[in-house]
Amino acid sequence: MECFMNKKVKIFFANHAQFEAQYTNLGDWAIFEQMIGKLGKFIEEGRVEVYVPTSDVNYTKEHYPVIPFKRGGITGIFYTLAIIIRSDIVIIGGGEIVQDKSSIVYIPYQLIRPFIAKLFGKKLFGYAIGVGKKDEISKFGQLISRFVLNMFDIITVRDEKSLDILKSFLNVNKPQIYLTADPALNLQTNKVNFDFKREVITVSIRSVYHRNHNFLPFSIRKKLKLVSKQYYEEIEIFKNTIAQIVTKVVNKHKYEILFLNTYTGKQMSAEDDIFTKDVINRLPEDVLGFIHVIPSNYTPSQIKYCLGHSKLIISVPLHPIILGASEEVPSISLSYASKTESFMNEIHMDNYVHSVKNLGDKLDENKLLDDINKILENYSFYKMHISEKIYELKKREEMNLQLLLELAEVEKGTTC
Repeated sequence: MECFMNKKVKIFFANHAQFEAQYTNLGDWAIFEQMIGKLGKFIEEGRVEVYVPTSDVNYTKEHYPVIPFKRGGITGIFYTLAIIIRSDIVIIGGGEIVQDKSSIVYIPYQLIRPFIAKLFGKKLFGYAIGVGKKDEISKFGQLISRFVLNMFDIITVRDEKSLDILKSFLNVNKPQIYLTADPALNLQTNKVNFDFKREVITVSIRSVYHRNHNFLPFSIRKKLKLVSKQYYEEIEIFKNTIAQIVTKVVNKHKYEILFLNTYTGKQMSAEDDIFTKDVINRLPEDVLGFIHVIPSNYTPSQIKYCLGHSKLIISVPLHPIILGASEEVPSISLSYASKTESFMNEIHMDNYVHSVKNLGDKLDENKLLDDINKILENYSFYKMHISEKIYELKKREEMNLQLLLELAEVEKGTTC
């Protein structure tokens, strides 16, 4: 077996793993569940402790074998500093770390904790991070990223685009850098008693058109009523188009439509559940009997089970596509950021990307319906097409844990 040398290794997850506990963004939560699952035996053996900031200490402590602490406010800042001092390794990732098109403060927010940790001589690990394209990183973001990421000991990246941008554009060359894959690919499924009476298409939608290098995150700008009139006009068109497509798919194929909300937290989310409800309210009455919403209390592993029973996933967020692909389910991406395009390229489904990044990017309803019909009519081909690539990505993902164990000074042996 493997064991940690001599002492208990203390790891601080300086990420969004449990940012809003059970209401955390699906991608961050799925990555967290997979990482904790992989470290589980070392935690059980008392060889490692994991510290996690959370909005709900009781929930996180009850559901995961970690040491949670309350994030936010002045108290949260002092807790974070104390945990950094206590830790041996500070991890950021997985997920998209280097981009500031969503908000200029995003990169400093992501990198301030590892920066402080390095001042205290801690080891830094970037775990399967995503890096945006050049136009998604401001000059300010470039400078901060280059400075802080060059302090890291090891960085793994989840796709080839991230590797290229990190090395050639940001000039991050001091850490060991490896190409791996997104941890959510290897998340185990957890069966649920969901009644699938017919074939299923999963649809996951959220606000689009809002990433444009603003200072404040979109959720805050929306609450402060700082979003333009044009945004609301075009988002109405987007919602109507989705409702029309769902209606036509149900009428033609008689599939059940399973809506998935990936982020419903009340602090920083764009309120996906409200967005979805608004689309459902636009559907004709005879279609509503085919419509379902994945329960909000499902965990990522349970959501993955539902996605695995779909024939097709149509998604704005990235991780429904990743979780579905890991179960060999094809997807159509309604892409609001380069990260979704990168993964679609990784699984050779890049011909099925419809851009909704910027104001003026309107969905082509006929093209989208043609893509849906093509995939459904050739489902076996696309399933096999994806399975070949997913096997490779899952093997590549296993390097994340191996490299973390090396940094934590794990040795192979039969005794501890």
